[in-house]
Amino acid sequence: ENAQTGTTVTMEIGSGYQEIYGQLPDLTAQEGDTVKEGEVIGYIGQPTKYYSKEGSNLYFAMKKDGEPVDPIAYLP
Repeated sequence: ENAQTGTTVTMEIGSGYQEIYGQLPDLTAQEGDTVKEGEVIGYIGQPTKYYSKEGSNLYFAMKKDGEPVDPIAYLP
């Protein structure tokens, strides 16, 4: 749980990279699970107070070796 991003999942994807997903109060994946491409990890719920203007949304961020990176450089 995170005050800003609500229920948040951090996934280790290899080579020091992490993907962070937030605003997911209804998780289908649990700590220690191996997640395959296309698998649902959770469902978006009501936003936290920090994102009330945007409405329901998925928080997404990436890190490399613990430092934030721009996900646009890695997404197709």
